[in-house]
Amino acid sequence: FGMTPMWGRAPGRTEVRPYVRIGPAPFPVLLPQLHPHAHRSARLRQTALVADRDSNRAPTALRFPMTQTLTLALRLLGFGLLLFAIAGPLHRFGGFHYRLAMLVMVLGVGLLAAGVVTGGVAVAASLRAGTGVPGVVAILVLVALIPLGMVASMIVTGFRVPVIHDITTDTDDPPAFVALLPLREGAESPAEYDGPEAARKQQEGYPDLAPLHLPQPPSVALPAVAAVAEQLGWAVQVVAPADGRLEALAMTGWFGFTDDVVVRVRPDGSGSVVDIRSKSRIGRSDLGANAARIRKFLAALADTLEP
Repeated sequence: FGMTPMWGRAPGRTEVRPYVRIGPAPFPVLLPQLHPHAHRSARLRQTALVADRDSNRAPTALRFPMTQTLTLALRLLGFGLLLFAIAGPLHRFGGFHYRLAMLVMVLGVGLLAAGVVTGGVAVAASLRAGTGVPGVVAILVLVALIPLGMVASMIVTGFRVPVIHDITTDTDDPPAFVALLPLREGAESPAEYDGPEAARKQQEGYPDLAPLHLPQPPSVALPAVAAVAEQLGWAVQVVAPADGRLEALAMTGWFGFTDDVVVRVRPDGSGSVVDIRSKSRIGRSDLGANAARIRKFLAALADTLEP
C-alpha cells in the first residue's frame, strides 16, 4: 500500500484536479489532494506532466525540490568562495586583525563544505532523474575542492611538524635580532629565542637544519647572503659587515604574515660559517614555513657560492 500523487478526473466530475491514490492497482481510491494552489494551477501542472511524459523527463513535481537544492548549493558555494578569497587580503591589505581574517576563512571553509555536500546531492539527484548535470553547480563544486584541499593539507601539515615558530641553524647560540627589535614591539611572540624546549622540538622535527660552512671568507659570503635574500623577495632592513649580520623581513603570500629573519656570518678558518634564524611574530605553530624558508635560503646560497 502507498500514497501516490496523481492528476485525473474523479468519478462523476469533468474537471481535472489533483488527487492522491491510496492502495495498489487495480482498485485505487482517489482522494482530493489538499493544497492551497492545487485548483488554480491544475491545468498548468497537467500540461507540464504531459510534456514531461512526452519528453521522457523527470516529473515536474520531482524537479521543484531539486531546483531549491541547486539554488542552496549555488549560494553556499558562491558565498564560501568569496569569503575564502577575501580572508587573506583582509589582513594583508585591509588592516584587519589576523584573528578576524582567520575567522572569515573558517566561515568560508564551512560554507564550501556544506555547498559541496549540497551540490553533490543535487548533481546525483539530477543524474538519477535524467535531467542532466547542472553545469554551474558541478563547476563550482570542483572549484571549491581546491581551497578545501589546501585547508586539508594545512591541517595534515600541522599534525606532522612540531608546534614551534622560532627556527634556527644554531640552537645553542641562535643569531639575535638587533635592528628588527623596534619592528617587533607589540608582537605576540618576543624577540628572544624560545629556549631549550623549542630547541628540542626543532631537533626532533627538523634534524637536517645545520650551519652552512663555506670556503669563502665573510667578506665574500656576506654580499652573497644579501644578494640571495633579495632574490628570495625578502625586505632587507640592514646589512652590518662589521658584525657579519643581515636582518630582513619575509612575508607570506596569502595572509601577508611577517616573519623576521637574521643571518649571521662568522669566520671559520679560511672560510666562513653561516647561521640563520627565522621567527614568526604571531601564533604557536608556523606549519613548517620558517624551516622551509631556511632550507631554501641555504640551498640558494650554496648554489651561488659553489666553487
